[in-house]
Amino acid sequence: MIVVSAEEFRVAAQQALDELGLTYGELEEQARGRDFSSAAAHALWVSIGGTVDL
Repeated sequence: MIVVSAEEFRVAAQQALDELGLTYGELEEQARGRDFSSAAAHALWVSIGGTVDL
């Protein structure tokens, strides 16, 4: 098992968003509409959706 701190999780989530060229708000909007810009965006939402406050 790998344990990360809340800060490490937040930083990783932000880096993933940056790589996709999205803000958390944009990703959240895509999730609301169930219309993701890519499979990677969908996978990221499954991983972090509702768990971080960026």
